Parts: sequence; structure tokens; C-alpha cells
Amino acid sequence: MMRILMAGTGSGGGKNFEQTVRNPVNLEQYADNLTVSERQRLKAKHGRSARVWGFEAKSGASVIAAAELKPGDQAWFHHDNYVHTVAEVVIVFRNLKFAQALWADSDYPASAFVFTMAEPQNAQISKAAVNKLLGYRLGNTWQQNRLLDKEASKLLISRVCLAICTSMR
Repeated sequence: MMRILMAGTGSGGGKNFEQTVRNPVNLEQYADNLTVSERQRLKAKHGRSARVWGFEAKSGASVIAAAELKPGDQAWFHHDNYVHTVAEVVIVFRNLKFAQALWADSDYPASAFVFTMAEPQNAQISKAAVNKLLGYRLGNTWQQNRLLDKEASKLLISRVCLAICTSMR
């Protein structure tokens, strides 16, 4: 069963999102920062470029999300009270050198946790609607990256996702 990762792009993360999710990364440019097996896997799944995201996983829900995220899960990117983009996770791996090279000019410390994704789909899903469906406090702002459990993911897909998730398959 597929799960949903709630991935924040606010507080300066918008620039990183535009550079590595909206615009595929040229993998050949970063070849020296990837192992041979990583390069082979990435090339087999994505060709010369891939859409890439990662996050620091030092405590709490982020650690669990990094440990349990799998290919086939979905990343729901959010900022300013809306999920704005949905994308299917393709490859999950750990490579600090690659992350540091990708986000060298970021305000955030690079983390070894990285994943690639299929072409993202635009969304306009209200956080208030998600909070209500999941029984969260209406003002919940989802401060950490978090991987929803299977039941919550199933509920959101059945009630909210509809056309966005269907077009991803």
C-alpha cells in the first residue's frame, strides 16, 4: 500500500524546490558525487536527468519518514496552507556528498537522505481540508516532514486526491 509523505517547501525551501523538483537535475553534472551503482540506478529509471528532493532527518517524524519512504509512495509538497504539488517517489537513497553538491547554496544543512520522483503534478489541496479529514487540529501547519500511515494515506487518496493521483498512474 502506498503512503503519503507530507514534505514542506516553505521557509526558504521554495528555491530548492524549483531547482531540483520543478526542473530536473542533470545527473551527469553530479556524476562525481554518486557511486557507480547509484549512477546506474538513476540512469535506468530517469535517463540523464531526475527530479530530486531530500530533507534533514535528525529527529521525530522526519527520521521515521526517511527510514520508511519507499518507491511508489507519493510526496505531497506543501507551503502557505496548501499542498501545491504531488509526485510519485521513484528511488530512495542516502548520499550526503550528492545532497551537498545539489543544495550547496541552500540555507539548510544538507542531509544524506535523498529521493527522486516522477513528473510532479500541480495541486491545490487545502491543508485545512486535509487536517479535517485526518482529525488534526485545523491550524496544524505540519512542521516536520512526515510519512502518513497507510490508513491516513488511503483516506486522503480516496477523498482528496482524485484527478491528480489518477493522472499520475
